[in-house]
Amino acid sequence: MTLPSPRSLRRWMENVDCKPGINRAVVDTLVAKKSDQPQLYTHCCLTLDAMSIRKMLSFDPRSKTMLGYCDLGYGPEEDGQVATEVMVFLLTGLRGSWKAPVAYFFTSSLCSETLQQLLLHTLEHLHSHAFSVDCVTMDGHASNLAVCKGLGAKINLDKDVQSFFIVNDRKIFILLDPCHMIKLVRNMLHALGTIQSEDGLIQWTYIDKLHRKQGEIGLRLGNKITARHVSFQRNKMKVSLATQLLSASVADSLDTLKQLGLSEFQQCDATINFIRRVDRLFDILNSRSAIAKGYKQPLHLNGISVITPFLKDTRQYLLGLKNNEGIPLYKTKRWME
Repeated sequence: MTLPSPRSLRRWMENVDCKPGINRAVVDTLVAKKSDQPQLYTHCCLTLDAMSIRKMLSFDPRSKTMLGYCDLGYGPEEDGQVATEVMVFLLTGLRGSWKAPVAYFFTSSLCSETLQQLLLHTLEHLHSHAFSVDCVTMDGHASNLAVCKGLGAKINLDKDVQSFFIVNDRKIFILLDPCHMIKLVRNMLHALGTIQSEDGLIQWTYIDKLHRKQGEIGLRLGNKITARHVSFQRNKMKVSLATQLLSASVADSLDTLKQLGLSEFQQCDATINFIRRVDRLFDILNSRSAIAKGYKQPLHLNGISVITPFLKDTRQYLLGLKNNEGIPLYKTKRWME
């Protein structure tokens, strides 16, 4: 079967309205699919994220306008700021394996108030088409948290936490992206160097010592630690480097060196405990298989008795972490990490 030429495909796609704002063609397609399979397309999750783009202006001969300016769905702001990033809203099925970009906006240094209005506008449009958005997933940036607070959520860690806000009489829960949060934890541990816990001192130097010791003996102790994991500054965006660093295999390696009697690893119990807890939290929030076991199993009623005690205990553990000055981490600028 011969496919059409690229030129023909471009001509076909030119007829689809893909301008910034809510993509009505995508929404209409999802509405048609929902009418056939409501159980798969009714309940969904909205994910939002900003991506950097090249700063550039270009002329569109069809509309006879300049493209590249900030555009929030009302047309480009000519003689305004040139866009440096694009904010994308992705709709994902909770019961079906599907996802679709429903909106995007060209922005530059988007403030929390504007982002809040864009999120409300998108949610109300989806609710008007009978989509039940049960969850909003986002990174742990300060602007995103300000949006959640502006919509009515409560994220005061030392008080009652309300991890949802209400739009059109519907509860919409907040989920901070686990992949982004584990990178923040790794960055925090590296930046502070030492964290105080009830078990002792959590120190980045043990990870550095582990890497050097493996280099000396020429073997890895069942982990994937390399120079890129320890010196990650040029690869901050790679999730794999953070998950492989704060993993059970690294905790096991440190425990093995301690049991072998190496003097420089005799005080690393607190670091091992910290790594194990972060690894299990990530497994709970990032489950991908319906048949996984242990902490990687999906969240369901049968596993609540196993996961709930660990989550409650880990919450108290994390609230008890302090920096070098003895100030609880949740009261510092790195409280979300």
